[in-house]
Amino acid sequence: MSVRKKPIKKVTFRVNEMLVAIISVYILLVSLQMWLLFGTINKALDKEHLDFSTYSAIASVIIFLCTVFFLRYVPDIPTGQNKKQEDENDHAY
Repeated sequence: MSVRKKPIKKVTFRVNEMLVAIISVYILLVSLQMWLLFGTINKALDKEHLDFSTYSAIASVIIFLCTVFFLRYVPDIPTGQNKKQEDENDHAY
């Protein structure tokens, strides 16, 4: 008895959409973080506006923690493929 499965193209398209969204968010967050770090370094070297440099350094650390938090969700994207366990491969000689 054959069981009809979902086409792989639809699942792959959904995965690609999710990965594009996650990569776009990463690019946005990393560019914002680099801008804040650049501003922190410039204002800290200027030594007149140390308040801005401390706030932007704190914001940069918060953005870094957000990107690390979002990185947890990347392996959980469903691909439609069954994962093979490593134990099965170890016993095959």
